[in-house]
Amino acid sequence: TGLERVGHDGFSRMVATVRSSLEGYHCEIHSMVVEGRKCFCRLKFTGKHVGLLMGYPPTNKLVAWMGASEFTICPRTRQILKVWELGDIKTLEAQLMG
Repeated sequence: TGLERVGHDGFSRMVATVRSSLEGYHCEIHSMVVEGRKCFCRLKFTGKHVGLLMGYPPTNKLVAWMGASEFTICPRTRQILKVWELGDIKTLEAQLMG
C-alpha cells in the first residue's frame, strides 16, 4: 500500500506522509477497550486529499476510512511501546482513484 512502516522512524514517516497529504487530517476514536498494558481502538480517519498519497495525485476531495489499532503501553512510564494498525485501505484507495 505504500503506508506500511516499521519502527519509530517508519511510523513517524507514515504519519508525516498522511498529514502532508490530507489537509485537516482527523482521527476520531469510535470505541476503545483497555485491558492491562493493551489498548484497542476502532478509528475513523478523514481529511481533504491535497497531496500525493499511495501514489495518487491530489483530488481535493474529502476522504474517509476506518481502521483499528492496538497500542502496547509501558506501565512504568505510560509511554506507547508498540503500535499495530490495520486500515481499510481498499475504501481509501477507491476514493483516491477519483
